[in-house]
Amino acid sequence: MNAISPAKKRQGTLLIKFPPGVNYQASAQLDELLGMLTSTDWPLGGEFRLPSWHNGHTYELLNRYQACSVLQDVPASAFPTELKVDN
Repeated sequence: MNAISPAKKRQGTLLIKFPPGVNYQASAQLDELLGMLTSTDWPLGGEFRLPSWHNGHTYELLNRYQACSVLQDVPASAFPTELKVDN
């Protein structure tokens, strides 16, 4: 994180983007990565390219770390058109 600290003045969301072949089976790695990054003061976001990521557990995981899911316009990602949000 020291390498990107000079960007603090123009800080946006730190995007976590796995390679296209990484599916939901890597959710433990996402959990570990989010856990390490929460010590920073950067907002966190995840971009998920495969449909297997679009499930309740992924969204609960993001919520636990106050991270967001980033939408993309790649048809193969098959982002759901409806999401259930609990208040």
